[in-house]
Amino acid sequence: MSVARLDLRKSLHDFYSPPVGDVKLVTLPAMKFIKVDGEGDPQGESFQQAMGVLFTLGYTLKFRSKKKLKRDYNVMTPEGLWWVKGGGFDPSKRSDWLWTLMVAVPDFITDSMFSGAKLEVREKKDPPGLDRARLEPFEEGAVRPDNAPRALFL
Repeated sequence: MSVARLDLRKSLHDFYSPPVGDVKLVTLPAMKFIKVDGEGDPQGESFQQAMGVLFTLGYTLKFRSKKKLKRDYNVMTPEGLWWVKGGGFDPSKRSDWLWTLMVAVPDFITDSMFSGAKLEVREKKDPPGLDRARLEPFEEGAVRPDNAPRALFL
């Protein structure tokens, strides 16, 4: 039996690969994400741990989906939401940054699948920061691609 493959980047092409020089308003759909919250400098240990957790869970879910559902997909590029307490984001005060790192997953990834993947990761590696990971929807709504509040890590 063949495995169905979903390419999220292609199916969401207008949002993840907008044309260069063509700024337009888009409305991003509600999507599921693996998310990890943290604070501090992106060069710090907490941030690096969060990235590790995102990729470990992302690939664990991908392979579980391929095996159990016969549905494959590409693991998406991590994205980030950034802010500081009280507003007034200052790029030079990295230790004050608060962030949520996240990776989009297909809608067919369920809470049960996420819990199973998290348990599998805990049994195999138990990486620091795993308890901060969660699966939840995010709906950004209307944004201009050049001014979106998310940061892509390309």
